[in-house]
Amino acid sequence: ADWHTHRHTNGRTRAAPRASNRAKLRMSHLPRERDFDVLIFGASGYTGERVARTLSKWSMPGGAWETVRWAIAGRSQKKLDGMLGGLASPPTGVVIADTSDEASLRAMSARTHVLMNATGPYRFYGEAVVSACIATTTDYCDLCGEPEFIDRCQLKHSDAAR
Repeated sequence: ADWHTHRHTNGRTRAAPRASNRAKLRMSHLPRERDFDVLIFGASGYTGERVARTLSKWSMPGGAWETVRWAIAGRSQKKLDGMLGGLASPPTGVVIADTSDEASLRAMSARTHVLMNATGPYRFYGEAVVSACIATTTDYCDLCGEPEFIDRCQLKHSDAAR
């Protein structure tokens, strides 16, 4: 079998399929009126860059997600441009936005179907992104492990996000 093991920080292991065995990922069910299927916000940070590298491999011809229209986003054009050379395939777009600028967050989130937020710490920078996604009916996901942020967003935004 073409499987390998991932070790998690809690010490448990699980088997995961190698990219060659993954089914092709498709977003054909999404209407095309937005510029991107997926946007990684905070792409030049530690976590965001790793997510971008993985997505760039998947989006290569023959990759698991070769038809995806994806973008990297952050507040520094220079940092985003600097990371482009380390990607297996270029993103469809590069977007500039800042968590302190609500209009830029809304403009960014309105361009994508799914926004993957990698701008931490989330308790300081995440809620503005959640609010922008709700306002533009954009699907949101993050890798947050901060209970304070998660609880606050569930209490404050769960009704509006439905």
